[in-house]
Amino acid sequence: APLQSAGVDQGRFVVATVCSWHPRKRPDANIRAFLTAFDAGDPVELIVKTDPWVDAWPTETELEKTTWYQTMRVVAEFPNPAKVTLVIDRWTDAEIDSLLTQANCVISLAASEGWGLGLFDAAVHGTPVVTTGYGAHLEWLGHDHGGLVDSLMVEVPALPNSPHFQPGMQWADPSVDHAARLLRAVYERLDEARADAAGRATQLRERFSQEQVGALAARLVGEALR
Repeated sequence: APLQSAGVDQGRFVVATVCSWHPRKRPDANIRAFLTAFDAGDPVELIVKTDPWVDAWPTETELEKTTWYQTMRVVAEFPNPAKVTLVIDRWTDAEIDSLLTQANCVISLAASEGWGLGLFDAAVHGTPVVTTGYGAHLEWLGHDHGGLVDSLMVEVPALPNSPHFQPGMQWADPSVDHAARLLRAVYERLDEARADAAGRATQLRERFSQEQVGALAARLVGEALR
């Protein structure tokens, strides 16, 4: 029961984000979008499930390496912030799965994705998702998904301890304001968002079932061996 263990009050609209605190994952943008969409007067809560320490995040002091500090720095930008709960405990796969299932919405404003596993798990469970409209996750989520956030392509900044990012590479810079509007739309039309997410979940479970993926893998291997 991850929401209960996180101290979430019953009846709140819960937004969840699950990611490492890495510039590619943009956890700061997830929080900023939530706090732009809602304030302390709204019965809402954001659950930020991440690690205790940042990864490849530009810092100058030991304190800045903690995700607690980074979270509070974003929250401090807003004069009347809605409730944000930071979870840095080690959770099992089942607990993460339960969070993605119990949340009313999952947000991921990653600058790029190869698959987006947490986002996929949420979508398969029928949880509405708001995410960057750029990345390989659109191959399974669909380019027509109503929760896609507008973005601009920008050059990847120099990142410490990240040799796989090279000069000249680009990724997306999602619009926080647009993400906030989409979060607010899910909040105000939750039944409609859930119905759409449920239909998409059925398609995903059929398309990516063990049987379908296994059959595809067997066919491709057979073709390669001919």
